[in-house]
Amino acid sequence: MKKPEWKNGKPVLNTGCKTFDSYINYIGTGNVWANGLFANYIRPYSETECNGRENEPGHLLKFDLDAYKQYMFSPTRYQIEKRMKEMTQSAILYMFYHKSHGKYVIHGFILTTADHRFITDFVTGPTYKSQQVILGVRDYICEPEKVAAGA
Repeated sequence: MKKPEWKNGKPVLNTGCKTFDSYINYIGTGNVWANGLFANYIRPYSETECNGRENEPGHLLKFDLDAYKQYMFSPTRYQIEKRMKEMTQSAILYMFYHKSHGKYVIHGFILTTADHRFITDFVTGPTYKSQQVILGVRDYICEPEKVAAGA
């Protein structure tokens, strides 16, 4: 995994989107809440037990994805749910964004295994720069040359 350079307490990125590059204040793996990056573990469809309680299949996956619901379009959510139905282990869903004029600009999402193997990505931003952002941050959260089976 690529390690970012840091300057004045912020990662130095060069994704091609200057607004995003100046907005993000942390890049790393696992559960992350930072300017420009929101990431959480997502449980697979088949996982039903949580804190000693049994749930219907898919309930915990839906609960985990609800943290992203105001930022994610239905087709993206559907594709993530579909992929998580095939998996037996938790994954990590990363959302990359910046704020402009008080509104969120969501560039996209990257889904990785818990050991940081790339599964898939979803570019959802309004311009070509969103694809540059997603490609530009991928090496910081994914192990190089490690792609999950079937990705």
